Amino acid sequence: MFTVKLIKNDGSTMFDITPLVDKLSWDSDLSLKSVIEFSVIWGDAKYIPYNPVDVGDLVLIYNQEIEVNRGIVVTQNKSG
Repeated sequence: MFTVKLIKNDGSTMFDITPLVDKLSWDSDLSLKSVIEFSVIWGDAKYIPYNPVDVGDLVLIYNQEIEVNRGIVVTQNKSG
């Protein structure tokens, strides 16, 4: 099971966003440029948490306790 953590751009806060992530994928070309794509469940309803992800934040992906990938958020789209 993968765990997804988010570190805010200013380094002040770390979030475990695993419960908010709907889809997660990344390329495994082992190149210098890698793409991580994920969807976050968000909404303005009372019991749905806000989306903490902003451009410039650091995303860390763990398998068990081992970090397998990391990246900086460079684009963000809202749809649905």
